Amino acid sequence: MRKGTVNMKRAFKTVIATCLMCASVVSVASATDFAKGESGYGENGKYMTFWPKTGSLTATYSSSKKTATTKLSFTYGDKTVKYFDEVYWPENLYPGVEIRDFFDAPAEGNFSAPTVSAIVTNLPDPKFDVEDDDILHHKYNEEAEVTALGKTIKAGKEYYMQVVWDDHRTSESMGCFGAKAELSKKGVIDYNVVDYKYLNADVPYNASVTNSTLSTVLQNTNSINIDVSQEVSTPITVTFREYVPFETFTSYTQETSIDPVAVQLRGFDSSGDRITVFIYTNKALEQFQTTVTDLAKENAFSIVGITAAYAYADNHQIEELKQNTDVYSVEAVSPSTTNSIDLEATNLQPEFLHPQTWRLEDCGILKP
Repeated sequence: MRKGTVNMKRAFKTVIATCLMCASVVSVASATDFAKGESGYGENGKYMTFWPKTGSLTATYSSSKKTATTKLSFTYGDKTVKYFDEVYWPENLYPGVEIRDFFDAPAEGNFSAPTVSAIVTNLPDPKFDVEDDDILHHKYNEEAEVTALGKTIKAGKEYYMQVVWDDHRTSESMGCFGAKAELSKKGVIDYNVVDYKYLNADVPYNASVTNSTLSTVLQNTNSINIDVSQEVSTPITVTFREYVPFETFTSYTQETSIDPVAVQLRGFDSSGDRITVFIYTNKALEQFQTTVTDLAKENAFSIVGITAAYAYADNHQIEELKQNTDVYSVEAVSPSTTNSIDLEATNLQPEFLHPQTWRLEDCGILKP
């Protein structure tokens, strides 16, 4: 059993049905607008105009929930979308965005930094990626990426990526949040960035900090980071053929004894656009419930159910899941592929494959 996820098994029965807002103190740190235009090349000098034309990055903080929330809102221009359609998509190149915590670690003393807890976006068919880009010096997932695999991006439409961070900074924590646009190509087990563009939309940390110590934060984040030494170490992605209610999902976890690392949920806004939520399951019921509710309320969408789960399972558990009529697929990276990568020498974690949800919806198999 994976450490830090047992609370979620008990929690899934009542998470969304009884969502209530909790009172909290929220402060806006700052907001930064950007206008990049549609000319020039990315920072690597390889590809032209794949970034948003305009947008903004905002950061808010909740002292009672000990969270920071960053939101990147942006629009693509006509020229850029034309490049997607005529140049990039035919070459299997996909646009995306990243929000990152640029944390300045002090030379000595206890310190902590924000770490990714949840992501929500209205980009089409989003592939989520969360990384600790500096594993030699800390254990914080300071990098959240979304790659849009859907080829339906529209010029002038406002897209967004919002990230909720567990905020356990100490008085010595200093830094800022920043954003960049990316262009990615399918690699062996991930989508690799081939070029990027800084959006020049950095927002600094606010002055409000908590009293957590480094040991407390590491205890929290260790349940998120993947322990490759565990006996059961096959990362699987379960895609459902229905929008699964939480009480039904609970029965799956109890019957198969799987411990989900994260789940993906589907939401719809008033215009019918699909909203995708990715959230780690290392929180107790109240915290998980509040995060999902806040994201849905702030971005004006309704949750309809769980569409996919990321978990660790042995062969027996995988076979049990495959027998379930509500499960469309159970997929895992080939062991030979995973073993060929030196995880200790890179910032990679064992990769969970992308769910089939968007394709099932497009084909009419999965309906609201």
